[in-house]
Amino acid sequence: FSNDGKTYTGQFSLAESTLSVNIDGMNFRGGFSEATASQPAPLMPVGSTGNWGRAFLFGSSADVLQCRLDSGFPTLTGECVRTDGRKFLLKAQSH
Repeated sequence: FSNDGKTYTGQFSLAESTLSVNIDGMNFRGGFSEATASQPAPLMPVGSTGNWGRAFLFGSSADVLQCRLDSGFPTLTGECVRTDGRKFLLKAQSH
């Protein structure tokens, strides 16, 4: 995850369909799945569900990251929007 020149390292699990990251001391964790055009992510612009799918990551408070996933695994790419409007680019690789 990257935003304003900062990089935040996260983890994903194909077996559990989960994605997690720590951003500025707050842990976000949630699931990912393939999405259809009829399931746009509410905080993202209408019709912006990614070609591959979406992810919802929940923080320890009411904070949420909603992600549009443009490509699937083993190389995951997309964009996430935090509840406060901050955007993060997502780029991951399986090792």
